[in-house]
Amino acid sequence: MPMYEVITEESKTKRYYVQAKSEEEARDTYLIQGMTSALYEKEIDRSIIDVSELVNKNGEPYD
Repeated sequence: MPMYEVITEESKTKRYYVQAKSEEEARDTYLIQGMTSALYEKEIDRSIIDVSELVNKNGEPYD
């Protein structure tokens, strides 16, 4: 059975909580204090960039 290389781009979705009086203030507060706020992570989001069949050094496909 041939072997394939799958290249993906992965990013983590992070959720920060800040206290603010408005959405605009919340954005500004995050930009100023975001790295010190409590952090909650979700699952990793993935998207496939490329798939290609792998071959041996002599050009033969893996079986």
